[in-house]
Amino acid sequence: HGRRQEMPRQIFSRTDEDGSCPLVLVPTERWPCSLYIRVPEDAQVVMQKWGADIDPLAPGFHWKMPWYRIAYLVTKQANTYNVPVLGCPTIDNVKVKVNLSLLFHINSARDFVYKLGAMRFDELLQAAAEEAVRCLVREQTMDKIYELRGARADEMLDDINDKFKEFGVHFSNATITEVELPGKLCKSLEKATTYDSRILHEVESHQFNMIEADNTAQRERRETEITNEMAFRELVAEKERALVDQEQKTLEASRKKDVDLLKAKEASEVMKIRAEGDRENSATRAEREVIEKKQKAESDASKKKHAADRESTVLRIQSDAQLRLTTDTSQTKLAEAEAEAQAVLMLEAKRSHDLELKRIQVLQEMGHGGRIYVSGQDAEKMIGSILESAIQPTPQKASQILLVAFPCWCED
Repeated sequence: HGRRQEMPRQIFSRTDEDGSCPLVLVPTERWPCSLYIRVPEDAQVVMQKWGADIDPLAPGFHWKMPWYRIAYLVTKQANTYNVPVLGCPTIDNVKVKVNLSLLFHINSARDFVYKLGAMRFDELLQAAAEEAVRCLVREQTMDKIYELRGARADEMLDDINDKFKEFGVHFSNATITEVELPGKLCKSLEKATTYDSRILHEVESHQFNMIEADNTAQRERRETEITNEMAFRELVAEKERALVDQEQKTLEASRKKDVDLLKAKEASEVMKIRAEGDRENSATRAEREVIEKKQKAESDASKKKHAADRESTVLRIQSDAQLRLTTDTSQTKLAEAEAEAQAVLMLEAKRSHDLELKRIQVLQEMGHGGRIYVSGQDAEKMIGSILESAIQPTPQKASQILLVAFPCWCED
């Protein structure tokens, strides 16, 4: 059992001297005391239990009793089958030899083993392939027979697949590898083919020269057309460039005009803003001067008010002092008057004499002063008083005459 895992691969890959290779292997019977079984990976397995088919086991080691056995091993590899067919007649009744190569693989091991088998597969495939090749060659003429070499016969492949589909075999490729005519006919055909090839070569060479001459003429004509078209396009491009330059100059002049206009507007706006700024500055300056003058006037008024307040305070203080002085003086005079009243009796004669002297002195002064014009009721009173005093002078009357007469002088 140790070698049995590698043997299927080696056997399926082996080719005998006649070119055959095994497709189905039949393993030996298991020993009665065997308790395990190994399923190979490179082969399809047909399992049996007590001689009846069961589902196959997965590749690997399995514990199974002796009545489980592998009945058949079928290859998984793709195999090539070569079919030489001799004496295949063409449509003109020429016998040719054809070798066909088929590539196939077995899909269902159970269908292949029980319905067909390897020996019957070889016989059936040989007959089916030979029949298909003869049918294919029969449709060809002798001079076209070599065209089959290397060609894939898809219709023939479909026909063979239809025949072997029920046996679990699928053919994936069918290629004719060799086609051989009889010797003399082959040489004659080779000569004819050679002549035909030479004639074909000359014809093709002549056609090539004609085509080359035609291509040269077309190329020259095309070059001329391209040159003319390029010259025309250059003229058009030059015209478009002139138009673009003119448009660009127009745009540049318009842009310059717009820029100049914008600069003028900006200068005007600047001058306007500057004038407004100067006006605002003048207004601000005038307002500031008014405010300063107002503040100065208020300050001067405040200073004058403070000075007047100080002066009034000083005057009030002086008037208070004067009032106190006057009060003191009046009190003093009152005291003196009281003292004088007490002494009046003693000094009455002296006072009368003094008053008389003063009256006489006043009259003298009035007399020396020039003419005096006195009018009005007050003047009459004053004159009457003077005359009355002259008749009966007393010190009290003299004092009254002095106090009343002098304020009534009105004109010198």
